[in-house]
Amino acid sequence: MAGAGCGPGELRLCGLTFHPHLAPGVRRAMARWEAAALERLRAERLGGRLRDLGAAPEQMVVCDAEALSQHGLSHDTICARLARLLGLVGEGGRSDAPLPEGPLGLAAEARLRRCTESARGGCGLAAGAAVRRNTVLGVVGGYVMPAVAAEGFGAAGYRHCGADVRAELARAVEGTTADVSTAWRLLAGSYCMPYPEGLQAEAPVSGSVRLAGPFPSPATLCMLGWGNAAALINDPRAQPRAWVEGNDAAAAMVASEANCAVLPVAVRGVVLPVLVAVRDIAPGEQLLREYGAGWSRELAGTWEVAEAGGLSAEALAGRLRLWGGGAMGSGQEAAADVQEAQLLSGASGAAP
Repeated sequence: MAGAGCGPGELRLCGLTFHPHLAPGVRRAMARWEAAALERLRAERLGGRLRDLGAAPEQMVVCDAEALSQHGLSHDTICARLARLLGLVGEGGRSDAPLPEGPLGLAAEARLRRCTESARGGCGLAAGAAVRRNTVLGVVGGYVMPAVAAEGFGAAGYRHCGADVRAELARAVEGTTADVSTAWRLLAGSYCMPYPEGLQAEAPVSGSVRLAGPFPSPATLCMLGWGNAAALINDPRAQPRAWVEGNDAAAAMVASEANCAVLPVAVRGVVLPVLVAVRDIAPGEQLLREYGAGWSRELAGTWEVAEAGGLSAEALAGRLRLWGGGAMGSGQEAAADVQEAQLLSGASGAAP
């Protein structure tokens, strides 16, 4: 079931858009999950319709037991809160309701706000209210594509953008010796993340039934042009530039400074990247999630070349006014658009 605004063969689900090469696998995985779940209900004489199955945790499971144990998280609490976000429980919710296509807002009760962060790219996302551990902050939105396609997108996706986007990139490198290609690679690489490994692993169905996940090869989530405000969340590293002396790009201890994490949660057979608070977060505190040392290593070459040419990541964000980056005075905050907001208008047309 393709959502509004989807291209041919794409699938829109829970604020995510799946590439045409991945969408059929997602549909098959969801169909297999539903068939197995209904068969189990009939075998146990509990009915034979989806509405006879509870919403959480019967229809979903967190696929990362290690993360749950490490942070002392509650599996059932996370599933219950995600079910509410997806409209499967609560006021107007139904356990047999179709999954929303999107976009999905981030948790309204957290009152998330965009904040200035000069040390980490110019801006970030902060809590405007107290957030408790196990709070589901939202589903990280974006475009999901095969890793091979993501490599092409990161290398030359700007060529498929509209003329206005290419002109913005050209203006962004004015006064530097960096070129548009380098600026794009830095930009695209900054807003991509590996899709949760649960997509390659087995996606469990409630009970003892386990079904193969939809993707046989790694996938990438691109938030540039497609993501929601979750893309603003920074890594806790103070100096992620791997080529700078004294950097903490590979430091293991930074993981303990993160206050939220992206957990893979299988919902009706498809694994979603769900943003969860891993500890209590105070009002005004910036949200931080660990990107992993691999992220900074992969971006290091392009990042170093860009800065050697006089183009910093902070300046690039400011010149392009990404999420308002660089547009606020020191110490100012602005409410984050927790609906789906494009990082760069027109960039979504660059998805392969």
